[in-house]
Amino acid sequence: MHTQHGSEGDLPKYIALSYCWGEARETNPQLKTTHSNLAEHKIGVAEHNLPQALQDAVRICRMLSIRYLWVDCLCIIQGDKVDWERESALMGRIYNNAFLTIIAASSPASDVGFLQRRRRDVAVKFQSKRDPSISGHFHLVYSGKLHGRSTVTFGWPGDDVDGTPWNNRGWTLQEGIMSNRQLIFGKNMVHFQCETGTQSENGYTNIKGSTPGSSIQSFLYTREQGFEVGMYETWHFMLLSYGRRSFTVAEDKLPAISGTANLMAMLCNIPSEDYLAGIWREDLPYSIIWWSESWSDGEPAANVSELADRLRCPNPYIAPSWSPISQGIITNLELKEISRSDFTSECVILNAWTAIRGSDPFGQVQYGGLQIQAKMGLAPSKLIRGHCDKTSRYRNWQIRADDSIERILAYCFFAGHLKWDDQEADGIIMLMVGSTVAAEDWLHKSWEKLEARREDCPECNQNSRLHHYVLDGGNGHLVESDPQHRIWRDAQASDNVERIDPAPEKPAAEKRDYWGILLHKWQVSGKYVRIGVWLSSAYDRKDLDFFQDWKTGEVEII
Repeated sequence: MHTQHGSEGDLPKYIALSYCWGEARETNPQLKTTHSNLAEHKIGVAEHNLPQALQDAVRICRMLSIRYLWVDCLCIIQGDKVDWERESALMGRIYNNAFLTIIAASSPASDVGFLQRRRRDVAVKFQSKRDPSISGHFHLVYSGKLHGRSTVTFGWPGDDVDGTPWNNRGWTLQEGIMSNRQLIFGKNMVHFQCETGTQSENGYTNIKGSTPGSSIQSFLYTREQGFEVGMYETWHFMLLSYGRRSFTVAEDKLPAISGTANLMAMLCNIPSEDYLAGIWREDLPYSIIWWSESWSDGEPAANVSELADRLRCPNPYIAPSWSPISQGIITNLELKEISRSDFTSECVILNAWTAIRGSDPFGQVQYGGLQIQAKMGLAPSKLIRGHCDKTSRYRNWQIRADDSIERILAYCFFAGHLKWDDQEADGIIMLMVGSTVAAEDWLHKSWEKLEARREDCPECNQNSRLHHYVLDGGNGHLVESDPQHRIWRDAQASDNVERIDPAPEKPAAEKRDYWGILLHKWQVSGKYVRIGVWLSSAYDRKDLDFFQDWKTGEVEII
């Protein structure tokens, strides 16, 4: 195998490989191009020295009569920061220009091939009744399709890729999205996917629609449908998947999607300075009201001040605290099913900026700032732990009027890992970002997972409201109750009695639900760090004017 140099203008037809490096070990030395072997690699690399996944990719290139193969470990000089910055900025274009991308989803590491598969089948004994001399076995092959009165079809190739190391690796999201044609080697079979659809080895065919975030074609489709909605929704869809992926180097989180951001900006005529560490300037302020997962590995912060300290000085620094890229797993970026058209801004974005690190305007950042003018006020002294959703690891703390569960002034959701206990507000500032038309019983309607809060969860065994729902004693399921009554269960009462109270009047149509972010002081006066998000539901706060004493001011969030 030999290297070939050329300009982008005379770009030959080539195949790109998307795979997992895996952990370095004795059986997986991870062949790389470095300054020490660059001259040698320019002459050639012996095929038998390649790890098995790369040997399999070379074999496919020969079968398809494609002469050139692009592999990151060989085509980027490892350990050279300048070369890495230049090539990582071009990564999206490299996969977008490839004739075909080989996706080695079934390979967990470079020393594990993806062409050698064990077929999933079941051997069934056979004995002919017509001719006793005929016997043996026949094999049922796992295909993922069941035909009968109804047809059940698995979502190929997704079901063949989900749960693989490749699908959990941060860099591979962009590699898949930017590829025009994909040859996917899954856990069970091979799939071909392009802009027109998918063809699987088992005969499954799917004509592709406009699945958000599935490929660069989906970005083009949503752009044609209307830039204002489609592009941002597609971007958020991608970030939700991206936030759940892992990185060997945490600082790679922005570079690993810089190619996608770069191409999107080019297609939509957006200047690079309007890309702010994973957020688009024109999508402010809507895009700063995002939720992050409340649980993570490691010891939780004991209190709000300790959590704020962690967020003030993250190590390593990835992005400003107002960017979803600064956090780990992102639970939601879409205001819990509230569309942009229903959202009214209650603040003014005075300025927003990031200072890039290196040469890639869509890559790593050194710092960033967001200046906002808005109503704001100090949070009351006590935050009461609220509902726990064991399924999505989604927790909230409640600000209550006179500690009454009947009047919840606001729901608070913290960024990062905070001890699951009642908390002192300890200097939290609540800043109002926007509002929407009041939705009745917002929390329960939006979650649609009430069954996750049950008595076998000790963290949920507290006084919990269930608006318009009651536990059916026959099967233990939640069923809709009389809408004229409000039913809740006192989980701490010895008799576990369900009480029935008159339902409160619905808020008038002009009432608003308010959305905002939680801030805590930084070391420098006038600067703050974002530590979470809050919602105040008109239905839950009743007729109380929680915001009457708030003043309009200006803050800078870092």
